[in-house]
Amino acid sequence: MPAPHLPAANEGVREHQWKHIDDQTKQLKTAWQELKERGGKADQLAILSPYRPENSSGIRALQ
Repeated sequence: MPAPHLPAANEGVREHQWKHIDDQTKQLKTAWQELKERGGKADQLAILSPYRPENSSGIRALQ
């Protein structure tokens, strides 16, 4: 949850795990679709990746 002085999105952090890159892409697209359906906007989304954006297949899948 965000600190009390920050705006809350009323969404908790969800961790996704996968073993194959295709599973990663599918999970990210499904999660993003669910967020959009509930009013989520792209500028409210944070993706944590150990890779640079151009090397992250998850970030590239959502672009």
